[in-house]
Amino acid sequence: MNMLDMIRTLPQQLEEALLFKVPRFSAHFNKVVVFGMGGSAAPGDIVREYADATTNVPITVVRGSAVPAFVDSKTLCVVISYSGNTHEAFAAFKRLKGKRHVVVITSNGMLKKMG
Repeated sequence: MNMLDMIRTLPQQLEEALLFKVPRFSAHFNKVVVFGMGGSAAPGDIVREYADATTNVPITVVRGSAVPAFVDSKTLCVVISYSGNTHEAFAAFKRLKGKRHVVVITSNGMLKKMG
């Protein structure tokens, strides 16, 4: 599926996503930090808006590589880079690796190899 097809089918994708059964993770995490640049930060913005209305788990979106001081063992960190080669996302991942709970979302590149 190319980018234009992804945009055209976005409404259907969102409807399907609302049907997903997501396990509760509040016992493990009390905050979420999403790292992404440009379009890769958009999912974090969308989830933050939804979460603000439905949960008390704060979500912070970081457009850069600096890890906020409040990140601790109760923080779920999500690093997003479509290419997997975005400098800021990769730098954030390297700073987080082995120290915290990290999820990587990518299609390829350095992050896929390291994640």
